[in-house]
Amino acid sequence: MKQKSNELLHQKKYEGLIPKNNSTTVYHAILTEFVQLVSQNNPDIESILLVGSYARGEASSTSDVDLYCIFKEIDEKKLAIIGDIVKNVTQNDSRLEFNPQCFSINEFQSLPFSRFINPSIVYFESVHLFGSFPLKIPTKQDIEQSWKGICAETLLSIRHYMSSNESSETINSKKITTFVLKPLIATLKLKQYLIQGYYPNTLVSLEPLLDEDYTILLKWSLSPELLQNEIKRDYVSVLTKLHQLAASIFNHE
Repeated sequence: MKQKSNELLHQKKYEGLIPKNNSTTVYHAILTEFVQLVSQNNPDIESILLVGSYARGEASSTSDVDLYCIFKEIDEKKLAIIGDIVKNVTQNDSRLEFNPQCFSINEFQSLPFSRFINPSIVYFESVHLFGSFPLKIPTKQDIEQSWKGICAETLLSIRHYMSSNESSETINSKKITTFVLKPLIATLKLKQYLIQGYYPNTLVSLEPLLDEDYTILLKWSLSPELLQNEIKRDYVSVLTKLHQLAASIFNHE
């Protein structure tokens, strides 16, 4: 593997700008090093995108660094190279957990992979670090299909928790945050873009746009301890409230 150069280690701007995060990790420098090493050791890399909380400016020092690495073609050798690079760069700050997902460009732009990627959200929330940007501007129809699909899947998740008689021991704040709160918040962001013509990238920018009933989703997302206490107190009421909100989001265009 080609060695890193010190020239870019403190660079903070790419084609996109990584927002300021509430993280004490040296994520700017390490991401720069990661991008440089990937581009040096993979001549057919098409694009690198930063996604998730670091791309939105909502990361803490314990947040994962989520990345999409998109190649002309993908094979096991390239995956191994990415793994070696991740091991190399995270030695500089062991708190950083890199989570790269690798695709061929055809996979990334295909319908079967779109359910995992969700192109509308990636378009608005990603930071473009390297190469050509792999997505087109989503149409109104694209965004409507996206938020409706997310919301429908979330409704089914909540109904499963309620109808399978899961106990308070198996229903916890992490599960609810991952499978209910995050997708519902993504749905609200996409709906607000259609209403406002403005995409609220963060919870702070989303909150003023919401009806008061929906702000509990943000409060629970920001405070896992509050959510966990509510679950312990009466998890059925929590699921009932979430189902009511999800149904309301889905049924009101």
